[in-house]
Amino acid sequence: MARTDPQVNIRMPAELKERLEQARKLSNRSLNGEIVNRLALSLDADDVADEAPLPKRELPPGAEIDHGVQVWAERLLKPSNRGELETLLATIRAMLKSAS
Repeated sequence: MARTDPQVNIRMPAELKERLEQARKLSNRSLNGEIVNRLALSLDADDVADEAPLPKRELPPGAEIDHGVQVWAERLLKPSNRGELETLLATIRAMLKSAS
């Protein structure tokens, strides 16, 4: 992002700003970068709602997943959601690193 990009000033509830602050720390982004990334992911999701998902892989014997995990997995497997998947993985890595 360049300094020549347009600026947009917005108001948001303090609780939402705090959630964004926490998320940006986990993803090692600026607050602006976190907001821009999340807006882009949201708009990208709208663009790819009708894309076919990648082929599913079989679970190991005895493994079970709940419905919520299944929904997220199907969403993340869409080819154009790679950025969202990479962000999720980076967040999980940061969480694991801070937990150890």
